[in-house]
Amino acid sequence: MKPSLLQRLAQAGRAIGGGFGQWQIAIIFALFWGAYLWFSPAVVPDVWAGLLQNGADDPLFPYLAGFSVLAASYFAAWLALGRAENKYLVLTVIFCLALAPRLWVITQGWYQPCYDFLRYFQFGQHFASGDFKWIADQVEQYVLSMPTMGGVAVFFGVLCKIFGTSLFGVQLAGALLSSGICVLIAVLIWNYGQKTATLAALLYAVYPGSIISTAIVTNHHGAVFLFMLALWCCRKYMSAGPFKKRAAWAFSCGALLCASNLVHPSVVVVLAAIYLFTVIVVCENGWRERKLFSRANGAIASCFLIAVLTYAVLMPTGVSALKKFGLINTERGTTLLFK
Repeated sequence: MKPSLLQRLAQAGRAIGGGFGQWQIAIIFALFWGAYLWFSPAVVPDVWAGLLQNGADDPLFPYLAGFSVLAASYFAAWLALGRAENKYLVLTVIFCLALAPRLWVITQGWYQPCYDFLRYFQFGQHFASGDFKWIADQVEQYVLSMPTMGGVAVFFGVLCKIFGTSLFGVQLAGALLSSGICVLIAVLIWNYGQKTATLAALLYAVYPGSIISTAIVTNHHGAVFLFMLALWCCRKYMSAGPFKKRAAWAFSCGALLCASNLVHPSVVVVLAAIYLFTVIVVCENGWRERKLFSRANGAIASCFLIAVLTYAVLMPTGVSALKKFGLINTERGTTLLFK
């Protein structure tokens, strides 16, 4: 029997992680960094011009050299992690490796929030002090009519309650969430091979855009962390097992998608991806069993509907709760952004 589409994808993933030689993976790391440094609009006109003119005396040279050493050391870590037998130890090391450069960035003190990011920071501070009216007035004056801005206030308010109302506290929360995303990347693709999973996680761990953005007071880290947890729940309900347990995972998936959308209203893209993946899995099962309307497909389709219905019910309920607690003045407006 010919392998199915998902089986071929799995074989390709394992080939990337296990079939490539060490020097080939090293070339991938080098190309990854080289492409970023050469094609990034923020890097090309300033950094390269300064380096060509000043060489090692350029003030940005130590940073580029440091990032290059970081990437090389993470490649060495990948070689070691690919042979480790304890999965949870590997995930812990990935988290620590991702957290280290992010902590260094937020301790430099170069960032001061402005524009929307300043508003988010103030949301958290006022939420922590119980001044919900100020938040509701600010949401109403926002350029876009978005009741989910109340959800942003709750998100940063919770961070301020846990980590304090200082800028460093919120940045520390962002560093932890961003490092957690690296771990979730590895968890989500672990079945494609341990080397593949660790490679993907470490590439994101050393991605300059992710490291630098940790210092910014943004809702993106929280929203991505929540919808990646939702994808993990999706993978759980796609697996075989008792239907009640799978339905619980589907409910958790929908609830996490709702939470992510309240933090940043762009989860429609994730919903579309889950839908397409569900269609692929159902078609694969139908092709393999020569029967589209099978019991396995029925369970998967039912769980997908549970996740979508949970999201559809909790979203308006969540917006109503924001109004009830005085975080927004009106429920009218868009709850989705296509970006």
